[in-house]
Amino acid sequence: MEEPVVPEQPPTRIRLVDRIGKDSAKKDRIEGQDLIGEIVALVLMSFALWFFVAHKLKDSGFYTDDFGTLEMAALYSAGGFVVLLAFLRVLIRRRNMLRPLEIASFGLLSTAHAILLATFPFDFEHVGDVLPRALSWSVDWMSDAVGAVILALGIPGGIIGAVITAVIYIRVKKELSAQARIPTEVTSINED
Repeated sequence: MEEPVVPEQPPTRIRLVDRIGKDSAKKDRIEGQDLIGEIVALVLMSFALWFFVAHKLKDSGFYTDDFGTLEMAALYSAGGFVVLLAFLRVLIRRRNMLRPLEIASFGLLSTAHAILLATFPFDFEHVGDVLPRALSWSVDWMSDAVGAVILALGIPGGIIGAVITAVIYIRVKKELSAQARIPTEVTSINED
């Protein structure tokens, strides 16, 4: 007597991107400690934007004569967009819904870094001039070379961030859509 042949099941390997998509879908809602973290991030990003605007308003010497309209638009629009995105995360409390804006933010940051690196309109000798004396030591160690490295790293960093965020967005959207269909499929099975 022959035993029935059981078809061999393919190995159940979960690809890294699928696992990240499932994990990110579980964490789509921003609540509790995550919400506190987002509020702290909003405050820090707002402070960073204030820091750069204060240099311009105070005419501290941090910006050189090469800091023209294009450089201002690049720096302040990228900074403002990041702050707006952080505010929207706190307000809406959903991550994936805002990922397309996050992708745009990475693109804007990468572009701003490229523009600012091309002209490098900064004099880091004055970087701490808008801070109270008690805090200026925290940035006094920065030099033009360090600033240039940060800008240079931001260009590929923004591109990589945009690609990773796009992949996560697609995977989470797929996962959330599947989760939304499950209750209706179970209901229709029970009705039959």
